[in-house]
Amino acid sequence: MTRRRYSFAALGGVLAIAATAVTGVAVAGPAAAAGSVATVTTTPTPVAVSLGDSFISGEGGRFAGSVYNNLGSDGESDTGPHNLGWGVYRDQNGNPISGERERCHRSVSAEINGAAKAFGQVPINLACSGATTRDILTDSRRGEKPQIEQLAAVAADKTKQIKTIAVSIGGNDLGFASILADCTQITNYHDCGTNGTYAKLEARRATVKANVTSTLNAITTTMRNNGYADDSYKFVYQSGPDLFATSGSRYRSSSIFTWYKESPGVPMSDGTVDFAHNAIVPFIGKLMKDAATSADNKHIQFLDLENAFEGHQLSHTATEQITVPWVGKTKTPAASTAEWVVPINSNYMAGTIFDTERQQESYHPNKFGQDALTTCLVGALKTNASEVFCAGHGGQPPSAQTITTN
Repeated sequence: MTRRRYSFAALGGVLAIAATAVTGVAVAGPAAAAGSVATVTTTPTPVAVSLGDSFISGEGGRFAGSVYNNLGSDGESDTGPHNLGWGVYRDQNGNPISGERERCHRSVSAEINGAAKAFGQVPINLACSGATTRDILTDSRRGEKPQIEQLAAVAADKTKQIKTIAVSIGGNDLGFASILADCTQITNYHDCGTNGTYAKLEARRATVKANVTSTLNAITTTMRNNGYADDSYKFVYQSGPDLFATSGSRYRSSSIFTWYKESPGVPMSDGTVDFAHNAIVPFIGKLMKDAATSADNKHIQFLDLENAFEGHQLSHTATEQITVPWVGKTKTPAASTAEWVVPINSNYMAGTIFDTERQQESYHPNKFGQDALTTCLVGALKTNASEVFCAGHGGQPPSAQTITTN
């Protein structure tokens, strides 16, 4: 098995994919011969559709890097030029919406938007923060129809032609959010590598894998029912990135509770972040790959994002830690040296904003992280490989991801 390496320094200059299907409309013109009818053809608009959860909807895109109140474990300051505002969250078609804080958190920097632009397609973001496989298949979420029904409507629309489908789903079926919450230290030290967390994941593995495979099959069936052959569009199913720096490469919190062994924005112990890196992330990636391999559609491409944030994980020493100054303006984070993940404040877990939209954004790709994921998706779409790997580099911008294929 060989891997070919590609380095993407920019997203521009990508050849657009032309749509091939046409819709005929018969019209009679003055220049037409008597008794004849001229036929005018219109080309359907090529579109790219994303489905799934917060790791593809664009959750966290409100922040371009991180700024801290201090370098304790208290987490991110929301104030500063890095905060792009709640207005970055839009509807499925990228239009501004009212009440965006309570909606699906589809940000303008979501990877489907950049990938669609790179290939001359129009993005449609059906993904929704917090979604499980049920929210794709049967359940409404945030007042919207199941995502599969929304996809069916797009596929049936003869003015559109789906050229790309990108999916991220399965993490919430595993209870990944609750695991992260349980592993966050609030009042006492603990190590999720030794408290039975892995056994909980393993117990859910078979069910979640079956649910993900069924979901991928349902997407394929929806496309087939609307006249799309499996090889007539690109279908990418992606895993998730490693979010936290490990014990040997993390900044240390200035908290007086030094025995907690935490980092700014990551109130987790060394044992927990190492467990996440060595066990949880590979476990989830392997589950997702196996689910894709078991799907009926053999044209599904698996995009492995495990190393996409390398050197830019939360509190990695290759990043620059920026604090709110007592006097003067806060420095604006630079993408090449910034963290690509939204930090958390442990007070979000126990304080007055528990279970709010701001807590919801924590531990998700920020704007720079989503730019990196865009580079990964574009790189995958440029290949016909069944498995694609995307890796980031400390000190490098989101456009400098390295793509390898199997």
